[in-house]
Amino acid sequence: MKVYLPARIGKNSSGISFVVVVAILLSLSGCLHSALDVSTGEEPTVIYSTPETMGNINGGGRSGVDAWCENNKPQNLSCGEIHALLSVDGNDTIYNLDKKFPSLPWTADIYNADKTKKIADNWGDLTDGTIGVTMLEALGNLNGHWTGGTAGTVTCGNWTNNGAGWWGYMGHINWRDFNWIDNGQFACSSTRHVLCICWDKE
Repeated sequence: MKVYLPARIGKNSSGISFVVVVAILLSLSGCLHSALDVSTGEEPTVIYSTPETMGNINGGGRSGVDAWCENNKPQNLSCGEIHALLSVDGNDTIYNLDKKFPSLPWTADIYNADKTKKIADNWGDLTDGTIGVTMLEALGNLNGHWTGGTAGTVTCGNWTNNGAGWWGYMGHINWRDFNWIDNGQFACSSTRHVLCICWDKE
């Protein structure tokens, strides 16, 4: 990021005026790098993935899945708030996380953990049916990821059960359309990754 100091005006030996602009290259520490949204001044919201787990994610429910994300956060990330990018039930879906958690910066850009891939322009863009890059491009070669789907109705019993006859929706890493959330039902005894979101809470 370059910061330009006020210009200096002078004249050369021939009397011709000139302008000198001094540019200082600042090294930004922490997690911003080039991902700072200069239009809003907001730090980006980050999506990262956790290790694979069966459908009974850390005891289940919103508190269980969120704790799973907190316990598996990359060490290089500094986040004030962390939540699983999952639908838990019909009242707690991926689509309404911005309403469930009011501190979520819904206008901020959304990046992967190392801020090299922009996934969406903002929360509305993330959930409008098309994302900027696939999860494969953003997060690497994951073995699918639990989502619970858009409606939150197929969630391994609110992420509490991995027994026979229980199913959970997962997303596909190779799609940029709605399939990144709704790619089909899988047995809760299978293992999939969990996607998590984090941001600096003001």
